Amino acid sequence: MDTLHKARQARNWIAHEGASIGAIWCVDRDRILQHAVKLRAAVTDLALSDNVIS
Repeated sequence: MDTLHKARQARNWIAHEGASIGAIWCVDRDRILQHAVKLRAAVTDLALSDNVIS
């Protein structure tokens, strides 16, 4: 159940925040890196639940 719950949260995060890093004129390298780390974690959680369901 924990895996599926994480997947639901990850899907929501990817759908609503995954493509947005904020205003382009105030984004720096650290913010991009932090966003990429969150995105990678969300994709991993989603993939793990796909393995459970499949």
